Amino acid sequence: MGKENLGVNDSVKIEAIVTIKQDHVNEIRKLNTSESLDVLMSQVLFPNKENGNEMLIYLIKRIINIIPIYELKCQISENAVILAKNKIVKEEETNEN
Repeated sequence: MGKENLGVNDSVKIEAIVTIKQDHVNEIRKLNTSESLDVLMSQVLFPNKENGNEMLIYLIKRIINIIPIYELKCQISENAVILAKNKIVKEEETNEN
């Protein structure tokens, strides 16, 4: 909900995961499997439960196989958002055909 306490409890299908890095140019690229694994592993908390690590690794593998992961290098601009959207939508449309 953030500090403004604004939000909606809802669910949607995840079409892509995008990591963002500040840069002086706007560019986006799809990460390969190894890079995607690095990104996800750096963002998770490992569970303390028995068999928790095995379940976590299983989930991460499923995510990598189903959801494309991108790296967006960008300036703080609306153009960066448009670039990311266009690239992801174009690849999604290509995969559907």
